[in-house]
Amino acid sequence: MKKTRSRPYSRGCAHYPKYARLYVLSSFLILLCLSAGSLKAEYPPIYDVEIIVFRNLAPNDGGERWTTPVMRRDVNRRSFPKDEFTELAYRLYQMQNITRALENSRDYEVLYHRAWRQLAYDKRNSVAYPVETEIEKGKGNSIQGWVRLIRERFLHLDVDLFLMANQDQASGMSGYRIPLFEIEEKRRVRSGEYHYFDHPRFGVIARVTPYRPSGVPAETPDAEAPATDWQPQGKSVARLEETP
Repeated sequence: MKKTRSRPYSRGCAHYPKYARLYVLSSFLILLCLSAGSLKAEYPPIYDVEIIVFRNLAPNDGGERWTTPVMRRDVNRRSFPKDEFTELAYRLYQMQNITRALENSRDYEVLYHRAWRQLAYDKRNSVAYPVETEIEKGKGNSIQGWVRLIRERFLHLDVDLFLMANQDQASGMSGYRIPLFEIEEKRRVRSGEYHYFDHPRFGVIARVTPYRPSGVPAETPDAEAPATDWQPQGKSVARLEETP
């Protein structure tokens, strides 16, 4: 009786049945896409945020009386994660011309102008940037509060700022201030545009722009984006992208 010779086993895909090769290939492509998606969502996008806070010296509120706002504990006693933000050099500010125009006007007084770089988290992981000006001799007002950038499906900027009255040192209350007026507003913003948060007594001009290192193609700034579950690890943005 003639013995039949069995075909030696080979590990190469060429000897797999056609349906098996397609299954292996499709599985590999799925794993590749999932890996690429996870790498893309590992870090949230980086934005530059710039704000100007100014006082209206000639308020047009029609004589309306405003009740004194009450500062909550999350505003005046909160500790902010300083390593989540990178302060930008003044030469990188994009609203210097607006500050100069306000300073040259007799109707306004610039109280605060600052720009910083940060990661944009979803609402659950978002961090607030502290806004506070020192009590300066001869100045009757200062600013205290915070600004929070949130990026989920759309980009949002939350502002909660108080215009403070600085007490005269002659009154024996040196370094003391009380809240006069408050701007508390949550607004959807578009990157690259100017946004004005209004109050008859003071105002905020803000601009949010996506940060892109040189050589990286631009993305649609307000495209739909899934919320990331990336947890803050205490890493400074400066360690991710150095300020030029």
